[in-house]
Amino acid sequence: MAFAGVYFEDDEKKCAVILTKPAIGKMQTIHERSPLCLTREQSTTWISAKHFSKISDNAINNFDVSMIDFHAVSPRVNSTINNDLELTTKNFL
Repeated sequence: MAFAGVYFEDDEKKCAVILTKPAIGKMQTIHERSPLCLTREQSTTWISAKHFSKISDNAINNFDVSMIDFHAVSPRVNSTINNDLELTTKNFL
C-alpha cells in the first residue's frame, strides 16, 4: 500500500503533499478525510506521470480498507514536542 501524493521543488522551497479523499468504512471513525491509498499496481502507475488518468475512480474509491490495521495511540501524538516510541504503542491506556 502507498499514499498518492505530489512533490515539487523550486529555488526557494521543497513541497510534498499527500492527497486525501472523503473517508470510507472504518476510516470514518478516525477522521472525515483519509489518504488516497493505492495498491502496489496503482502506485507504479501513479509514479509514471504520463499515466495518471489510468487510475480509475472506481479503483480509488473501492480501496480495501480492511488491509489497514487500526489501533489507538497516545493523545501525545498531537504535539510535535513528543517524539518517542510510546506514541504508537498499542493499548496505551
